Amino acid sequence: MYLMSHHRLSQRRACALLRHPRSSHRDRSVKDPQLALRQRMREIAQVRDRYGYRRIHVLLRREGWKHSRGKTYRVYTEERLQLRSKLPKRRKMVVQRHQRMQPAAPDDAWTMDFVADQLANGTWFRALTVVDVFTREALAIEIGQRLKGEDVVATLDRIMSTRSVLEDTRQVQRAVELIRLGARLQMLQAETALPYERLLRLYKEVAGRSPSKGQLPFSTDWFTSWQPNIHASLFFNIYSYLLKASPLDEIEAIAKAWQLYGAEVSTLGVEPLLSITRAWRLVRFVDAGMLTTIRCTRCSGHFIGHAYELERDYVCGLCEPPARAGRARRAGAIH
Repeated sequence: MYLMSHHRLSQRRACALLRHPRSSHRDRSVKDPQLALRQRMREIAQVRDRYGYRRIHVLLRREGWKHSRGKTYRVYTEERLQLRSKLPKRRKMVVQRHQRMQPAAPDDAWTMDFVADQLANGTWFRALTVVDVFTREALAIEIGQRLKGEDVVATLDRIMSTRSVLEDTRQVQRAVELIRLGARLQMLQAETALPYERLLRLYKEVAGRSPSKGQLPFSTDWFTSWQPNIHASLFFNIYSYLLKASPLDEIEAIAKAWQLYGAEVSTLGVEPLLSITRAWRLVRFVDAGMLTTIRCTRCSGHFIGHAYELERDYVCGLCEPPARAGRARRAGAIH
């Protein structure tokens, strides 16, 4: 009771103040809880989503239950099986007793609906829209003056022919591999067909943290400085060889070349300066024509340089280190 819990009164004094008999307060109901009836009503309500207590009472009477409709209504309300009495314009129940399935991945659930509109000349047309519930991606918008059942089936068949489960699995495997190599989220968005929300969840699950929010390196000058140029040139030579000698596609060649580059510099006892994201940006700069490979006139090696740099007298950083190279050599740089 409120007086007993909040004002710390005894049961005797609280009942005396309220003029409530102590025997009534201590009384416990011995009425049958009707557990079997409640269970059966819940089962009927789950199967018959739109049945109210009157229809449920009729079904119970057919099964042999002998009780009044008032008792059915009382149990119906105690179990909270009511539906909203106010109906929308389409004459359908607003609330369902059971919860709808919550999609956890793309293609788990689609929704489709017909919408209609009118052109400027008064011509009416209809549109069939199909949306992925998880990604909110518009899978198809089929437009026509008359859309029949055959049109709906053809649209769904066309969508299903392009939504390959194996391709989705390959995209996820590629994203997981790149995340484990340390790729940034922007790189994953560019090299996979997965939506942003799914990539974000995948990144948190694999890396165990949220992705970095900083911008990607956008300047080409970093790749032309002394030590970064040597590391970038080593990686790009490996990458170019893999493209020519193996059936790997571009992003697979980048990942494999970066792993080989890391193994090569580790044998020299040097920390790798090139991250997987910087290696990917380097390839993008070369593809865009902002950077290129230049042949050294002394060692005949190919090194990264600006696209319009003079090649006739070019000397790499290994053959002609800068004046400050002595301190860097003692720190463990490639020379």
